[in-house]
Amino acid sequence: MKYLLSILLCLNVLSVLGQEGWVWEERTPKPKAMSNNAVAEGTVDNVTYVYSFGGIDTTKIWSGISNDSFRYNTETDTWESIPPLPLETPVIAAGASTVNNKIYIIGGYEVASNGSEVSSKKLFIYDPETNAYTEGTELPIATDDHIQAVWRDSLIYVATGWSNNTNINAVQIYDTANDSWEIGTAVPNTNDFKVFGGSGAIVGDTLYYAGGAKITTFSFVLTNHFRKGIINPENPTEIEWLGNTDSLALGYRMAATEWNNQVLWLGGSVVAYNYNGIAYNGTGGVPPLNRILQYDPLGDSLFVESDTIPSIMDLRGIARLDENTFMLVGGMGFDQQVQDKAYWIHYQTATDTMNTTIPMVENNANIKVYPTITKGMIYVEAGGIDTALKATIWDVSGKSILTKKIKNNESIDINDVRVGTYILTIERDGEILYRGQILKE
Repeated sequence: MKYLLSILLCLNVLSVLGQEGWVWEERTPKPKAMSNNAVAEGTVDNVTYVYSFGGIDTTKIWSGISNDSFRYNTETDTWESIPPLPLETPVIAAGASTVNNKIYIIGGYEVASNGSEVSSKKLFIYDPETNAYTEGTELPIATDDHIQAVWRDSLIYVATGWSNNTNINAVQIYDTANDSWEIGTAVPNTNDFKVFGGSGAIVGDTLYYAGGAKITTFSFVLTNHFRKGIINPENPTEIEWLGNTDSLALGYRMAATEWNNQVLWLGGSVVAYNYNGIAYNGTGGVPPLNRILQYDPLGDSLFVESDTIPSIMDLRGIARLDENTFMLVGGMGFDQQVQDKAYWIHYQTATDTMNTTIPMVENNANIKVYPTITKGMIYVEAGGIDTALKATIWDVSGKSILTKKIKNNESIDINDVRVGTYILTIERDGEILYRGQILKE
C-alpha cells in the first residue's frame, strides 16, 4: 500500500518539517493487550493489513499464553479478530515472516503450570486472502526465540535460538515454494553465536543478527557479539559466518527489519529476562529501550538513534507497510506492562515534506497559539484580527480531523483526539495565517 504522507511530524521526535528522520504515532489500540506476539504484514484486495498472532496477556503467567490473533486495517485504522492459531497448546516466542503474501508462523515454546517449557516444531501458513491457516512441514529441530529472516522472497532462515534445554547452533532453511526444510551451515558452536532472544534481517545475500542471551554457569547473559552470515547464492545452504565484538550489539527481543539496504533493530532491552519481564539475573523488572539500532553494510558500522521510538520491548516481529513505514504491535512498556498499543513508525524524507498538501506559511505575528504540547486544550489569541477565523487540526496522513470557527481569545478542545502529533492551521477567507505543530499527550 502506498501512503500519501502529507505531514510527518511526531511526538518525542525533534525533527521538523524540512528535516529527515524517524517519526512515530500511536494508532488505534489492538483489542487485546499481548506481548511476545508474532507480527507480520499481508494484503487483501490491495489493502495492507498488520497481523498479530498469539502472545501472552497482562497476567504474564503460563495460563495467559493465547492463540488469539488479530489484524489491523491500515486504511480504516481499525482492528478485528481473525481465527486463532490452530495450536493445541499456545506458544510464545514464535516468529512470523511474509513471503508472496503468505505469513509463515514458526516455532515458539509452551509453558506448563509447573513452569516447564517445551519448544515447538510447528509451522503454520496463514493466507490473508482466505483468512485461514494450513499446517506446513515441521521444523527438523524444535526452536523458539530464534532469528528468522527472509532471503530473496523465497527462503526463510531460522538461525540458532533455544531448543527445550539449551541454545542450538542449527540453521534451518525453509523453502516456501516446496514446503520443505534444509539444514544450512551451522553458526559457530560458541556462546557468542548461539543465543536465544536475538534478531536480525537479510540484506542482499548476508544475514546480520545482533543481541540475544548466552548461557553462563549461573544465569543467562546478553552477548555483545555482532554476526554476519554470508549466503552463497549458488547454494543457499552454504553460509560463511563472521563475528566481532561491539558494545552496541547488546539487545534482547528487539524487532528487526531491512530498510534502505541497512538493518534496523527497534526497541528491546539490554538485560535478558523471562517471559514475565523479570530479569534472569535477579535484579527485578527490566526497562525497555526507546532506540533504533542501525547497521550500514557499506560503512560496516553500528550506530544508535536514541529517543527515536516509544520505549518498548518483548517484540517478536515488525510489519512493513511500505519502503519507509513500519508498525510495532503489543510488547511491553515501562514496569513490564503488557501493551495493546500499535505504533506507526515512518522515516520522513525531504520528499515527504515537499509533498505536503497544507501550504507552508509565514505565520501572522498577531496570532499566538499555546500550549503546543497539551493534554486537551489549545488557546488562540488573534490580536488585531476581528473577523471570524477557521482552525483546523490535521493528522499525519493530511486528513482534517477537527475544524472550528473561532474568534480572538478562543479555545480549541482536543481532549477526544488520540495521542500523537498534529498540525494546526488557522485561516481567514481561504488564506492560511498560521501553521504549527501540536503534540497531544
